[in-house]
Amino acid sequence: MIRRAALVVAAALALAATAAPAVSQDWENWLLGGTLLPGGRDSDSPWRGNLALGYGVAPAFPGSVSAESKLLPLIDLEWRDRIFLSTQRGIGINWLRGFKTRAGPRIMIDPGRSPGDHRRLAGTRSVKRTVEAGLFIVSYTGAWRFNADVRLGVSGGHDGVRANLGASYGRRIAERTSLILGGHLRLDGASYNADVYGNKQSAVSEASLRVDVVREFGAANYLTVSASGGALGGPAKHAAYTGTGTFFGGILVGHRF
Repeated sequence: MIRRAALVVAAALALAATAAPAVSQDWENWLLGGTLLPGGRDSDSPWRGNLALGYGVAPAFPGSVSAESKLLPLIDLEWRDRIFLSTQRGIGINWLRGFKTRAGPRIMIDPGRSPGDHRRLAGTRSVKRTVEAGLFIVSYTGAWRFNADVRLGVSGGHDGVRANLGASYGRRIAERTSLILGGHLRLDGASYNADVYGNKQSAVSEASLRVDVVREFGAANYLTVSASGGALGGPAKHAAYTGTGTFFGGILVGHRF
């Protein structure tokens, strides 16, 4: 068990070292394609893990019309179905651990932004990195997956409330290939929008659709191709430096254990 834990930590550090800094990240949605399918657990190990590395193209900052390439490291580790540490899910605890449902508290990081990050941000205010604390739920019902979370900025650049709602439907289109279609809504509170966009108004800030194709190789390895696009709303849309839509395209190669 100690050897397995050491290997897990070493692999996680190796992947983390490859991660290039970016203006502002949306890791949760960019890496979602790697965590949509259940992972494989070793019967004699308390650890479950999902390690992947990928590449994507996304807005240079939230709401940007300019594209930027992203290196995507997925490090998702879970101990005894209880505690997890993940570049996609954050740090949290599965308080509710039903057969098809996980729910509990977690901590996420909003990396913030600086006026020097992009030319369109020149003259805007800095938003410091923020620790966000909140609650999440993920539930599977047949071919459906539903997820929701709410989080509050507790330290750093903003003290606002944010919420996410999502649903996806997956089917196998070949023996080892799955097609997953989904949708996502992001709601931002007035305090968050005031801190980030200078407009104190609660709003649905993003509505998007996505498609993921997951090809499995053997029992543990996989390749995921993902694409998404949607519309911005409220202050996220009407800020002088943002556009009207959002987009993402990427690929992940990973190993689950």
